[in-house]
Amino acid sequence: MRIVPPVAGREVPGRPRFAKAEIRLLAFQRFAPSTEPLTSMLESLIRNHLIRHAHVDASKFDNPDLRVADLALDSLALVEMLFEIEERFGFQLSDPMPFQTMRFDHMVAAIESELRAHNGGELPQADALGVTARG
Repeated sequence: MRIVPPVAGREVPGRPRFAKAEIRLLAFQRFAPSTEPLTSMLESLIRNHLIRHAHVDASKFDNPDLRVADLALDSLALVEMLFEIEERFGFQLSDPMPFQTMRFDHMVAAIESELRAHNGGELPQADALGVTARG
């Protein structure tokens, strides 16, 4: 199957006609960096760390109501996970103790909030997370 690129503003047989703004939008959508939310990438980083290093069963993360306590992490595993985040982003989380009683997605959101606060409201680039964007 031959892919025919769009042409702006004029008819060409066999090619769809698009306005210039539509072509710019199509190009942006195709070549723009991933717009996947940081929370999703941060969640992947934390999830992968826990699966690899704390030997948490990956199927536990399928539960949308998963609580951190349900992961059966000992205090060392939780601290190691938090150290991984702190090391990667170069700052210390304020108080990790409430994380033990939170839902997993709320913990991720709380960590993202601290990341934003540490970075003046900005989010770090996806590559700082060590998670490859979907392409």
